[in-house]
Amino acid sequence: MTAVAVDVDVLADLDFQPTLPCELRSHDQLDAGNLPAAWRAFGWCPGCHHRVDFLLCEPGRLRKQSSMSGCELCGHTHWWADAFTVVPI
Repeated sequence: MTAVAVDVDVLADLDFQPTLPCELRSHDQLDAGNLPAAWRAFGWCPGCHHRVDFLLCEPGRLRKQSSMSGCELCGHTHWWADAFTVVPI
């Protein structure tokens, strides 16, 4: 059996960074444009400790930081900034 050598040097010349979509449900209705995600938000519901992890765009991050949020499972409402941590992608 013979091995086939693959030249992968050409891959280093590619300038490709995939864009990830914003995962906010209200992205299309409230945020201007179809911006890619720039942040990863993660946190836990203070009521039932359900873990939430999603991607969001810059306008979405600015809007969510000062808003109330509700848990999909238990319905507990809380300030979004108190329950979530946001880090750049």
